Amino acid sequence: MASKGERSRKPRQLKAPPEGFIERLAAGESHSHIADELGCSRNVVARWAQLPEVKLALSDRASELKAAALQRMTSLINGALDTLEGVMLDPEQPGSPRVRAAEAILDRAGLPSTSAVELTGGLTLGAIPVAAQERVVVEEAVDILRSWGLHEAADAVAQALSERAP
Repeated sequence: MASKGERSRKPRQLKAPPEGFIERLAAGESHSHIADELGCSRNVVARWAQLPEVKLALSDRASELKAAALQRMTSLINGALDTLEGVMLDPEQPGSPRVRAAEAILDRAGLPSTSAVELTGGLTLGAIPVAAQERVVVEEAVDILRSWGLHEAADAVAQALSERAP
């Protein structure tokens, strides 16, 4: 029994979180902001967030968001390859920002990156015509696409290269 001056504290039963609570947490709202909006303490919001059913729902929501993002990225691969192809084959187009964007999409879609190879010795490109240099680069790109298993894209680039051939 509690002595005089001390209160007997019985833990209160925690009510279920209100509708929309999980969506607010998933959207990144802070516990303080949610508490202010709901008119409760931050401790109550923190306790709700620790409930197993809330944790499970948040985990499910995160999985849904990741799956949707992956699906969207996958749908962009062909467009990224088209962009790379267009920039690589257009001698008038500097295109470095577009190429970097296309490469970023390919990278985030989980395709392997190429490895840098250290070259030793000298290489003078000035004596090689620009068209020949471009052809070597595009042929290398075709080989890379094939090594990634992107045979259809490699065939399309090779076809475009052969149509450009003098």
